[in-house]
Amino acid sequence: MKKQQARHAVRVLPLGDSLTQGDGNPSAYRYDLFRLYTEADIPFVFTGGEISADTRMPEEYRRHCGRCGATTKDLIDYLTPGDERFIPAWADAVRESEVVLLYIGTNDAHRQNLPFEEFSDRFWRLLDLLYGLRGDLVVYVATLRSKSVAEKRLEINRLLSSFDFAEYTARTGREVHLVDFNGRRTPKNLPTDYPPDDAHPAAEGNRKLAEMWYTATARRIHELSLSLPAEDLGAPPCGLMTNLAPTTIAPGRSTVFSATVMPANVRIGAVTWQSSDPAVASVDEYGTVTGHKPGTAEITVETVHYGYQRTATVTVTGEPFCAMAGRRVVFDGSECRPEEYTGTVEVVLPEHRTIRPRYPYGNAGTLTTAKSFALPRGFCLSFDYRGVTTSPLHTSANYLTLELGGVALTFSAGGRQMTLTRDGALLASYSTDKPTFLCRHYDLVRTENRVTLLREGLPLLDAPIAPPTDAEVPLVIRWERLWSVHHIYNLKIGG
Repeated sequence: MKKQQARHAVRVLPLGDSLTQGDGNPSAYRYDLFRLYTEADIPFVFTGGEISADTRMPEEYRRHCGRCGATTKDLIDYLTPGDERFIPAWADAVRESEVVLLYIGTNDAHRQNLPFEEFSDRFWRLLDLLYGLRGDLVVYVATLRSKSVAEKRLEINRLLSSFDFAEYTARTGREVHLVDFNGRRTPKNLPTDYPPDDAHPAAEGNRKLAEMWYTATARRIHELSLSLPAEDLGAPPCGLMTNLAPTTIAPGRSTVFSATVMPANVRIGAVTWQSSDPAVASVDEYGTVTGHKPGTAEITVETVHYGYQRTATVTVTGEPFCAMAGRRVVFDGSECRPEEYTGTVEVVLPEHRTIRPRYPYGNAGTLTTAKSFALPRGFCLSFDYRGVTTSPLHTSANYLTLELGGVALTFSAGGRQMTLTRDGALLASYSTDKPTFLCRHYDLVRTENRVTLLREGLPLLDAPIAPPTDAEVPLVIRWERLWSVHHIYNLKIGG
């Protein structure tokens, strides 16, 4: 076993808005930054008054102080004792931290009537608050990189770049650095770094943000890890225990691999998954392997810390699995237009084939197809779904339901709980601690006497059911308290 050097785990606080919290990704840039620090063997932990539901990281690395929609004024309110919006856990997180990664201003830019002098005043007030809570902080301030509100964003960037932080540090003793996310040596900002229907970074955009944070901060955090009081950093990895084995699956079917980092008291037990040929068989960030076309692919799991690896060969062969096979398609939502639906819902960019109810925050809504469908005694409801939650605290009160032919399929707690019901009676349920920000394919199949929910071709829920009675039924989508973002893609009904 490799000996762990006595060092200090630097407390790093990610602070800001949804680009810190995560929107479309439960940890925004923080997961990629976690990997970069860990792969470089820089000891650290993330601090914060919030925690993300991202099980790719140990729990102590999921913390942050990011909140969707936050402006500089919001952060000031959250950190000001006596303010009605004061969050004690955020103030405690600042006191606990040694380094702050501050990304703020995107939502200030959205406020079209905000004078930039006011943004400047708020920015310096925010710095005063941070240093009032802890005087020896090292603060890194990033310029804005979002693709939205270009003119206002550029104005805020010019303002941030005009501040002489070197003089400020020399005069006050407060160590503040500017991180220019738009400099000549930074990764190019491409349209593909953002989803077509959103201004928040996609996976590649977040990876670039993490890379820039790492480049700016790694050396200083390493210095702090050596200069601050040493502590027990826990056991380093010494190996992997897995269920990897040569496996054969059909196209459209899935299998699940798992891996546990040894020893039991390992400090960082995170792993990554990779396929040598994703076109043949892809693997997601939690070890679920899905076959796509005949061939072979090597699936590799690797510890983020120290890089221990295990590999297995997956062979894809046989007939493709398709739950819709042999059924007549009576509805194809992959080419939908908004006027085909009624109900209070925003149908976002139909050319991207996405239905996305947006943040009612406690308000219920209903979306019903404009026509009913004549279905036989069985049907298949086929769709791709992503339900994003950035907190493990969301409960079943946060739900989205698809109802067809007397059967209701409900995703709740950001998609981490699923239930099948008929007329309010529970048929079957499933829950997981893994977030569902990855897009997954689902098939809800009803035969005369059974109903089955499949995910990526694998049966997830199954229950007996009485024969149907309705001859023609609409598809109904209902939601309540959408504290997370729900996307429905490529929806089809076969009868």
